[in-house]
Amino acid sequence: SFKNGKTDGKAIRFYEGKIVYKGDFKANVFHGVGELYKDKENLFDGNGKVFERQKISYSGGFKNGKRDGTGTEYGDGFSISGKYKQDLKDGHFVIKGHGITREVFYKDDIPDLKNAKISYKGGVVWEGGIDSILNPKGEGKVSYANGDLYEGEVQDINLIVKADTNGSAEPVKSALDKLSNDQVRI
Repeated sequence: SFKNGKTDGKAIRFYEGKIVYKGDFKANVFHGVGELYKDKENLFDGNGKVFERQKISYSGGFKNGKRDGTGTEYGDGFSISGKYKQDLKDGHFVIKGHGITREVFYKDDIPDLKNAKISYKGGVVWEGGIDSILNPKGEGKVSYANGDLYEGEVQDINLIVKADTNGSAEPVKSALDKLSNDQVRI
């Protein structure tokens, strides 16, 4: 279909008699869900962008239809930038979002859990071990903006808050959230 003289909606684009792209368009641009083709195969080489739900979800290098080379993934309020190899994270990655920057090394899509750097708003920096969701864990050091340094092990303490009536746990949670700071994560 067309809108204001431009392809808009589902369509197929041909180049030299071959299908190049089949999928969603918006204002003449590949947009949404679609398939890029090269030589009758669903492959894309070079640099490009992948759009999902009208937002860029990946921008960077491709080889044989897979992320390959330097690229950035985008999500809800975060970005992950680094080098991909055959669609796997492979090398130094910088993950930014919600006021936190994480620097993590990956090999074959597996993060190095022993050596990472996490920088928080306000100048607090963690260097050391991380857990599977990339939060500080185990041995490391924390440096503060004022020059203070702490070296040691990060420990988690799990709390269970029980409430006897509907809504009575919220004030407790709110009070605990206020305790969150550079040294305590709630």
